Amino acid sequence: MLPEEAFSVIRKSFDARKILKEAKFVYTVDLDVKTLLELEPRAHDFIFRLEPKIGLIEHVPTEKSVSGDLISVVNDCKRINSETGSGEYEPQIINGSGDPHQHGGGRSKPKIAVVGGGPSGLFAALVLADVTLIERGQAVEERGRDIGALVVRKILDMESNFCFGEGGAGTWSDGKLVTRIGKNTATVLAVLKTLVRFGAPDNILVNGKPHLGTDKLVPLLRNFRHYLQSAGVTIKFGTRVDDLLVEDSRVVGVRVSDSTDQLQSTSHNLKFDAVVLAVGHSARDTYEMLHSRNVELTPKDFAVGLRIEHPQELISSIQYLDLASEVLKGRGKVPVADYKVVQYVNDKAEDLSQSSSKCSY
Repeated sequence: MLPEEAFSVIRKSFDARKILKEAKFVYTVDLDVKTLLELEPRAHDFIFRLEPKIGLIEHVPTEKSVSGDLISVVNDCKRINSETGSGEYEPQIINGSGDPHQHGGGRSKPKIAVVGGGPSGLFAALVLADVTLIERGQAVEERGRDIGALVVRKILDMESNFCFGEGGAGTWSDGKLVTRIGKNTATVLAVLKTLVRFGAPDNILVNGKPHLGTDKLVPLLRNFRHYLQSAGVTIKFGTRVDDLLVEDSRVVGVRVSDSTDQLQSTSHNLKFDAVVLAVGHSARDTYEMLHSRNVELTPKDFAVGLRIEHPQELISSIQYLDLASEVLKGRGKVPVADYKVVQYVNDKAEDLSQSSSKCSY
């Protein structure tokens, strides 16, 4: 029996495909070789036989691993820089000529604007710190009231709705966490650990299909905001970026206005050393502005689909058969079942479109 202290569960998923004789849980496990040998020296032969196999065994160099959440990573950078005398952790701004941008007589902290309060903008502000975060929508509490007015009374706030506002478009979606860039990697886990630090459930660290849910996202985003503000981030809600300020082919700031002011009569300029655009997919006016400035834009692939809803109990009974009684609305031994249907709508190999349907509890 190998000591459990040397093992940690990285990912847990439930495989209930019909081709299997029985449904089973599938675990991705991290084995700390050093710890194992310290606790059980006789395990050397066992480790020696663990040859790399694609999809089964992977050797991960310890120097490439990231432990803890992103807040810990940033704080470690600050500590290391302080100990080595390289100064406090800060990003380096490069101007158009490739030289470090100097401020006055010497180097100082650059002023950075992060535009957009969705996941990209929030995490950019977290890593950069001491920046100005500009969001055209409202804070999550007020945004919830605006969405309620839209759903119940059909009153649409053009700047605070399902698409715009703190947390981004996914906040009032179904709260699923999806990534296709290696969900077992340390960098992805660092992001998930950061979400746990702000209030997400611990099980997102191991679940094969991690799920937050809007009820968890609202207090999580509030905690996220309070931390950013305590770290020196200035947050401007209800503020729309209408244009970039450009001098000598270099961005030097943004022109902003009250997001409720469609005529931009309240517009004024804010100077910055760098601007991070994290505007999401719905800010068409921003893309039109960039296009008018001859900024090179690369279109993304997109899919057009529809949402089909079924009672969760029905999907679980179809997928799990006798095991459906173990679901218990997501609180049982077996996770809720879901499915995805993909239909190609034309037969051109180079231009395949698809529609998909998902069901979740």
